[in-house]
Amino acid sequence: MEKKIIGFDEGLFAQTQKRQKDFDEAKADLVALADQVLPGEGIKDYTAFMTEPCGYLIDRFFELYGSNEPPNVDKKKFMFGKISVPTTEMDEAKRKCTQACTAMKKFAPIITKKGSRVNFKKDDFNIYLNPEKAAEYDLLETYANAVNNLLKTHRGTTALGHAMKVHPDVMSKNGEIVVNHTKYRL
Repeated sequence: MEKKIIGFDEGLFAQTQKRQKDFDEAKADLVALADQVLPGEGIKDYTAFMTEPCGYLIDRFFELYGSNEPPNVDKKKFMFGKISVPTTEMDEAKRKCTQACTAMKKFAPIITKKGSRVNFKKDDFNIYLNPEKAAEYDLLETYANAVNNLLKTHRGTTALGHAMKVHPDVMSKNGEIVVNHTKYRL
């Protein structure tokens, strides 16, 4: 049996889109900072970079420019001795990425070695009918449609208020009776 869509979570969808945008902007900031540290090198492993940007850059910098250094040299001191690294900005961008991912929960971007990708689509925010409550929902939907058809010919009456008293799961939305899908969602 195919799932019946009874609504769309517009609020969660908009919120998730905003958080994805926040993540993308913070990631772009991190990549721009990495380009300052390693001009023209690019990020070879986004998983490692997004986990610990500063540590990744220190290791990559030493890998590229520290091959003639003794093995016991402090990689961090080596890099900071050669260039100025905006660590505060990097930490802030990393915090924003982490915050966006945490808030997005199951919709957080997927980070791979080659980059990141969006982990949601619009259909993920559809609200589906719980099959165990389908009979009651269908009755209420039929009731709501009947009342709305009657209201088209009897505008200006108090019928809308009375119609909502019939069942606690019907409500008024934009001058029409609708079923409150909260109780009936899967």
